[in-house]
Amino acid sequence: MATPSSLPPPVRIYILWHPGLDQREEFKGRDLKKLTPLELATHLRGLSLARRLYYWFRLENMEGIPVYFRSTPENASLGETPPPIPEDPGVRNYIIPLVDATMVASPDWRAYVAHYAAKSSRQPDAAPLKRNSPATFRLLPVAVEPVAYNMPESMRKLNFLRHITPAGMVPEDAELIARITEVLCRDMRAWCHPSDKSLEKPANKRKAAAVPEKIKIFLSHAKADDTEEAITLKQYIQRETQCEAFFDETDIASGYDYTTILDTAVTRESAGLIVIQGDNYADRPWCRKEIRDFLRPVEDSCGAGKGRQYFVAPAVVVQTMKGKQIARTIPELGYSPCVRWQDAQSARFVITTLLREILFGLFYRRLAAKYAALQPGSRKVFLNRSPDPVMIARIMATPEMKSLAASPQPVSFIHPGYGLSNMEKDGLKASFPRYYFRSFNESSGKYKAPDLNLRGRIISISVGHSEEILNTGCWSEHTQEILLRFMRPLLRAQASLLYGGRLPESFRPAEPWKEELNFTASLLQLLLAERDVTTSTLQAPPRLYVPIRHHGGDQIDAQKIAQWTDICSFVKVPAKDWQVGAPFDDKTRPQPLTEVELAKMPESERERAKEARQQLAKAFEPARNAIALTIMRRRICGIGGNLTCKLPDPPLGSAGGNNQEIDTSAHLLMGGKTEGFTGWMPGLFEEALYAIKQNKPVFLISAAGGAAGMLAEWLLHPPAKQPPQLTVDHYIEHDPVYARMFAGITAADLQVACKAFCQDIMDALWERVESVRDATKLGELLKNGLTWEKNLELLEAKNTGRICQLVWEGMEKQP
Repeated sequence: MATPSSLPPPVRIYILWHPGLDQREEFKGRDLKKLTPLELATHLRGLSLARRLYYWFRLENMEGIPVYFRSTPENASLGETPPPIPEDPGVRNYIIPLVDATMVASPDWRAYVAHYAAKSSRQPDAAPLKRNSPATFRLLPVAVEPVAYNMPESMRKLNFLRHITPAGMVPEDAELIARITEVLCRDMRAWCHPSDKSLEKPANKRKAAAVPEKIKIFLSHAKADDTEEAITLKQYIQRETQCEAFFDETDIASGYDYTTILDTAVTRESAGLIVIQGDNYADRPWCRKEIRDFLRPVEDSCGAGKGRQYFVAPAVVVQTMKGKQIARTIPELGYSPCVRWQDAQSARFVITTLLREILFGLFYRRLAAKYAALQPGSRKVFLNRSPDPVMIARIMATPEMKSLAASPQPVSFIHPGYGLSNMEKDGLKASFPRYYFRSFNESSGKYKAPDLNLRGRIISISVGHSEEILNTGCWSEHTQEILLRFMRPLLRAQASLLYGGRLPESFRPAEPWKEELNFTASLLQLLLAERDVTTSTLQAPPRLYVPIRHHGGDQIDAQKIAQWTDICSFVKVPAKDWQVGAPFDDKTRPQPLTEVELAKMPESERERAKEARQQLAKAFEPARNAIALTIMRRRICGIGGNLTCKLPDPPLGSAGGNNQEIDTSAHLLMGGKTEGFTGWMPGLFEEALYAIKQNKPVFLISAAGGAAGMLAEWLLHPPAKQPPQLTVDHYIEHDPVYARMFAGITAADLQVACKAFCQDIMDALWERVESVRDATKLGELLKNGLTWEKNLELLEAKNTGRICQLVWEGMEKQP
């Protein structure tokens, strides 16, 4: 999956692991929720650690450094290695192989990793900021087993990060993350700023590799508060890291000019600030001066851009207030990460968080310079972090910006990320109504979202995970990035959503890398951030509609309804929909003995009959679930009429009450399982078929692979004959979940009827595929407002920006 940016990012992180690190025979077929913490830590070890690194370096709002994976699925052929790492000009690629016995023992994997080790050793330490400068590589190998050091000679000379856990103990991944963050931060600083004494030469005069300068961390505290936390942080920095700490009580010699030394340490030498905010901190003038000086926006010289650039050094707040007195809030720190101090064990997390903030600041300074170099204009200001009111006010107060502030012409602030949420934009606009705030991507104009009006429209989303996506270097989190990026403008245009995924158990799981990603939670979070609740209209505000099967695991109680009622409605498929003919008719299903019939039986046979009834019901349960899913998907697409639900409150001034008809105006399909699914056929196939039959606009996105990728490939290159993935026998033979479903249909005539029904709908989808052997008919089939040429482009697009642009264009052309 290509980078989401219109320009390649200055840095990418790649996590490599052999699939053998994820294969633990003793866990196969077991419920992950029933595994112990130790078993969980060793199950899918490579994928779990890679996902944890993703969540550390990639923030929830999609800011941060892009993280990609390099591994192969469990069923990959022997000797198969991942795709190569792109060598985009000007990009620094940090490669982190998780080296275990299976990687060491594989000749193909040894060669794959050694190739990048050799590239790493040949690359310069500092790269100029030029569009066509060569890609650079840094290999940071992690030893997860003692045999890791038996990798090829090109790797043995590298300093491995040791992450070997004694048998029977849960791996301490946080320690590894801390070390990786520090190494990346230090190397990145040297790479970005080689002219600022960022490289210190070795003591001997023999030729040797330059060593990046140590990162200096300034500790700001009030002497009126307890200094225990500040001393603990300084000791941790000195003992456990390769950073330097500046602590005024021990780093300023007695009798020296306190003011000059402190000013130099804060504004010139330190890379990051830690504020130990106790009860008295906000009332101390020197503490406030330290913050004011350190967080002063500085005009950036990172690149020779045509627009102005400003950077602000990062700060992390450590909350140590004991509640002794009322303390004031410090406005300059309002947008800095805040960590509550628990005990001495908090020191590592505090320091690692600051190092990550420094790393992000460097990353975005480099990216801002790339965009500024391409966008002339004195009224554009490029930033290295998301804007906040204090930051903008201080920039506009600088001498070089005062004339722009006095001018009636607007100023545009260009910032990291994919765009501020409506809540954030409203807050900034309240303080600076004449200024514009745009993300790097929005400012480039290449993938700019159009002005849409989708009020009253309901867009159906079918998105799911497919393990095949690992072949592209991605996982569910990368699918989520695409989804959130193209959905944000649609929600701003007041569209509502329909998505039939499971409800999240928690809104924001504490350890998301241990759980399957929940797309329902992702959509709910985005909806909360983007919907406009202040506008009074005759129509209901945008919300998420979740269809509920009449039968199945979707049990919604009053607690869940009340929890989500402001933004989410649960749409039940009526029970009468079951009476739609074989194989769905109750009369065609196996009928177990009733309670009356059981009562007439001898007691000796009654228990056996009850057990037989339970087994029969349990065996048929997968088939009942598949029936429910098919009925739900039909009604979502309007077959048999549209679903309806009652809104919690009627729209203002509405004469029609609070009844809402669920008439979908478009269907967006992405990812989706191709095996292990619980319906009659892959769910995305079934929804695509019914949407096309009902002449609904369909947007098919192949970038996340899975069922959508397979269907897109068939439409792009129609096979000569019906693919095996559109036959019932293929799934019965190759998919154990599917085979068990049919094995549970014990009545022979019913099994025949179900197989015939399944093959009929698969044949119907194949007919649609065959109908576009002439590609010029694609537009007629998908009816999404795009020409057949642009539908071809969407079907094979992997660049997120281009995918978004095509979806937005199609939505704009909907009647």
